[in-house]
Amino acid sequence: MRRGYQIIKQVIGGIFIGACVGCQTVEQARDVEVQRQNERAYYQEIIFRLEGRLENLELQQEAFRAEIGRLEQGFRAASEERDALRLAADQKREEHRDMVARVEAILEEERTGTQTSADRGRGYEHVVESGHTLSAIAVAYDTTVKAIKQANDLSSDQIYAGQTLFIPE
Repeated sequence: MRRGYQIIKQVIGGIFIGACVGCQTVEQARDVEVQRQNERAYYQEIIFRLEGRLENLELQQEAFRAEIGRLEQGFRAASEERDALRLAADQKREEHRDMVARVEAILEEERTGTQTSADRGRGYEHVVESGHTLSAIAVAYDTTVKAIKQANDLSSDQIYAGQTLFIPE
C-alpha cells in the first residue's frame, strides 16, 4: 500500500507541478502587464513623434509649394518684361535703320549735288560753326529762319558744326 500511496503522491505532484509550470504568480502577471503598458506607452510616444514630424514635413511642403508659385509668377513677369523689352529694342532698331537710311539719302543727295545753286536761286553758302543758331544766321544774312529751313530742306531747327547751309537772298 505504501507503494501505491507513493505512486499516487507522485502522480498528484506531477500534475500539480505540470499545472504550475505553465502558471504565473500574481506578481509575475502584474510585472508582465506593467511591461506591456510600458511598451504600449513607448510605441504611442514613437507614433506621436512620427505624426509631429509628418505634420512638420507637410507644413514645409506647403511652404515650398507657395514659394514655387511665387517663383513661377516672378518668372512669368520677367518673361513678359523680357518680351516687351525685345519688342521695344526691335522697334528702336527699325527706327535707327530708317534714320540711317534718311541720313544716307541726304548725304548721297549732297554728294551728288542734285540741287545746284542755280536751282536754289541766288544766295550764299554758310559753314555752321559751334554756337551758331538758325536765328543768329538769319539775322546775320538779313533773312528768315523759315527761308533757310526751306532752302536746305530742314524739318527742325537743329544744325551742327561743319554743316554747310545755303542762305537765300
